[in-house]
Amino acid sequence: MRAPTHPAAIRHRARALQHRQVSPTSTETARSSSASSAPATSTTAATSRSFVDGAKRFGEPKDWKVIARGNVSTADALSAARALCAQKVDMVALGAGSLSDAIPASEEPACEKTVWYVPAQGNIAQTPRILLSEDSVNQNLLAAGHAAGMLMKDKNLDTAGFVGGLDVEFEQRASVAFKAGVRSVLPDAKVLISFAGDQNDSAKAKEATQAQLRQGAKVIYPYLGGSTDAAARLANETGVLTLTPGTDRCASTDPKFDISVIFDPGSYLTAALQQFADGKMEVGTKKTWMMGVDEVPTVKFCNGTDEQNKQLRAVHVRHRLRQDRRRRRSQAPWFLRSRSRAPGPQQRSRRQPFAAWNQQGVRQGRRQRQRGSVDQPRTDPRSAG
Repeated sequence: MRAPTHPAAIRHRARALQHRQVSPTSTETARSSSASSAPATSTTAATSRSFVDGAKRFGEPKDWKVIARGNVSTADALSAARALCAQKVDMVALGAGSLSDAIPASEEPACEKTVWYVPAQGNIAQTPRILLSEDSVNQNLLAAGHAAGMLMKDKNLDTAGFVGGLDVEFEQRASVAFKAGVRSVLPDAKVLISFAGDQNDSAKAKEATQAQLRQGAKVIYPYLGGSTDAAARLANETGVLTLTPGTDRCASTDPKFDISVIFDPGSYLTAALQQFADGKMEVGTKKTWMMGVDEVPTVKFCNGTDEQNKQLRAVHVRHRLRQDRRRRRSQAPWFLRSRSRAPGPQQRSRRQPFAAWNQQGVRQGRRQRQRGSVDQPRTDPRSAG
């Protein structure tokens, strides 16, 4: 028997969760809870707390049992997943794509009644029993930059800073998107970009942050891991505005944040669990979390004015409308899709030879008629007087 994919079948399984158990697995810290329900979670060191807390935050009020597995290495991922399926869990949620070696277990008889949640990292292949989960770093950081630009405009600031961890392609794209977001509000704003060289080294993070403060940064985005708080505290000392790199920390006072940029794995898992409970999770598909469409990702001001919050909601609405247009275009017949956008270079190159030939033929025919070398149209004899 295959894992159900029809919404009615999933709803039936969701109603039965109150009699089942849940099992999350973490590569960082082993956690467990004695409630009564069903996902199994696996996470990396950087995201384990958020991931497991997300499962508990959603599951425990519903009396679901969350079983957290910790310190799972890549080599042990498959055996850990098999052990969870042997406990009759209803969902296995991997916290990182690095644990994708566990996915073959989803096709085994012991896991035939288990739904799988997997982050779409790297080149993980879609299989019938897993839900792949992904987001867009460009949309998240563009919105973060736009929100930072709004605060800068209101406070008459002109310099922002982005402090990344590693100078790698993923973080480079994030920095470019953040810069574009700031300049979508303030075209002449100065955006400083630097990389500390490590996601979790507090000393390096503070050094990179201090360098940007000396250059006049009035907004600091510590796009870091374990060293985020060290960089944010240093920014707080000089009254510089700060943003969170993925979680909602508006309630935090040490350090203090002005904007929460929310795209952490725990938030996505919580949203997926809600879909699972509502019978709306579709395994065998890829879920792309879109700003303005889904509850997460999102951006919010921690102490924003009514006008600022209104403007930020308008940004989310624009994201949603843009995604709606893209979806309608992708679902339209091919002949409508081709007319819904300007012709690309290849389309123009195909049309130009025909257009040039046609115009040349018209000009040639006109010249021939003027010289009298082309027979003139014959006159209908019945029209003669």
